Formats: sequence, C-alpha cells, structure tokens
Amino acid sequence: MLLINKGAKFFLSIFVLFIYSYTSAQVAHKKYKFREYSPPGGFYYDGIQSIVCDAYGFIWIMMDDKIYRFDGYNYKQYYSNFKKIDETVSWKFLSLSVDAEQKLLVSTNNGLFKYRKESDLFEKLLDAPVISPYAKSTDKIIAINESKLKEYNLRTKAQIAFKFRNKPLTHISAYYANNEMLYIASEKGEIYTSDLEGKEVKLLTLLPDSTMIKQVVEYKDDLWVLSNYKKLQKLDKKTGTIKESYDFFEIQHKQSLIKMFLIDKFGDIWIASQTGVYILNQKTKKLAHYEHAVSDPYSLPNNSVWVLNQDLR
Repeated sequence: MLLINKGAKFFLSIFVLFIYSYTSAQVAHKKYKFREYSPPGGFYYDGIQSIVCDAYGFIWIMMDDKIYRFDGYNYKQYYSNFKKIDETVSWKFLSLSVDAEQKLLVSTNNGLFKYRKESDLFEKLLDAPVISPYAKSTDKIIAINESKLKEYNLRTKAQIAFKFRNKPLTHISAYYANNEMLYIASEKGEIYTSDLEGKEVKLLTLLPDSTMIKQVVEYKDDLWVLSNYKKLQKLDKKTGTIKESYDFFEIQHKQSLIKMFLIDKFGDIWIASQTGVYILNQKTKKLAHYEHAVSDPYSLPNNSVWVLNQDLR
C-alpha cells in the first residue's frame, strides 16, 4: 500500500510506503504500521496529486509542476525533461497512469506523454490535455478532456466523444473502467454505464442531491461512490439503488474532507482524509482510524493524506 501526505518539508510528511501480505481474517484485527521514505532534504512543495508504480518497478510521484521517480534507493526529478521539449511554454502535470503494458503515461497541459526507459525521455502521444487515461488497447485510450469522456486513437490521433441520446456526455468528473464496461460519473450526480466502444450508453442513476461525484469504483456487485468530498455511498451496480451511505464530513466530531478512497484486495476501504486514514471493513462495518502520534514512530507522520495507491504486482 502506498500513501501520500501533503506536508513537504520532511519526506515522512509526504511519502509513506506500506506493504502487507496478511490474510483477510488477519486484516480485520491487524494494527498497521507505516514506514517513511524521502529524497535528500525532502520534497519542497506541498500537494502530491498522484502516485503510480510502472512495469519497471519505478514509483512515480506527481505534483502540479514536479515529477519524481523513485527506484527504491534514489529519487530523480523530471521537470527539466519536459522543459527541454518546449522551453517557451509553462508545464503543469494533470495525472499519472499506465498503458496496456504498464508503461508510464503522463498527462500535462501540453499533451499526453509516455516514458521511454531506454532513453530516459518522454515521447509525446497526444496534443490534447487529457486526464486519467485508461488504456483500452495498445493504440487506443479513453480519457477525460474538456469535461467530456472521449476515446483517442494514438496512431491516427482521431477522437470520439461518448454520447447519450445522440449528445456528448458533459460535466464528466470521474469514471471507472474494467475490461468490459465503463461507469461514468458527472458533476451533477449522474452515473452512466457504457460498453468500451460507447455504443450503449445508459443512465444508471441520479443521486438524490445531484451532488458532484469525485470518484467511482466497482467492487463485486456494487459501485462505491465518493460525492463532494464528504459522502461515501454503496450502490447496486445493476440498478443504481443506494444500499449504504456513510457521511465522513464529521467523524468523531472532526471536520474531515475525503481526498480519495481505494478498495484493497481484502475488500477493505481505505479512505484518505484531512484527519488521517480511515479503513472501513465491509463485513463488520467497523471503522479504524490511523493518525499521527508523537509517541509512535510507526504512526502516520502527517494527518493530511492526499493520495492512496496499491501495488498490485
């Protein structure tokens, strides 16, 4: 498990690496420990936005205007690589992901790039500033651009917007893709389903409060949805019916905005928030809370956790 914290002066405030190999029975009772790693002098900018592990085992960490690669021993900063591509423009990084071969993709305000290990350089794939690309195949991706969900052909550069009732889907804020279909969420609380070709787009549900959806994740027969940084809901993925709802805006009398969540291989839900990490056990409905403790060297080094990622290898 990989966790990223906001603080920048010390690496222990930024990058926490946690690896586990427990059985599901052990997880329900396990007290987790966290280990910290840092580049010399620490990161000097707040706001880690994304973290990805690629096919080579490199861990990539993205900020708005910085990218670092960690090989398990050393860090290397890559902003200068992009500046060399075009020194006349400013560079902002939008998201990190991997392609069908688990090679790194970097989304920037100046296009989409792929990391080439043999040259240690980045190759431009698209001019469009896409967000959260999903590799549909070796030459096609699905991504968000201009609040629309589109398919891009990396070879021909052609693009096709996903449509509902013959009109492009708009105000798209998040989506989840598996090998067969998509779950597409909007800023207005809409959730659509679609095949990967975009030929059968259907409205699954509209959340009661029409609130902005920040994240949607499929797990078995359900969809877990994070709306407006505050509420986590479990929906039936076939009917869109709300089965469970958790309001984390005030947990243990603390204001706690959720940055994101993930579901691990045991089915536990890890929640990154401004007051630490929460782990929801789906079976018992119990909520564990992890936060910084001065007396515990293996506690979180900082309570403002921005990003969680899981090493699936």
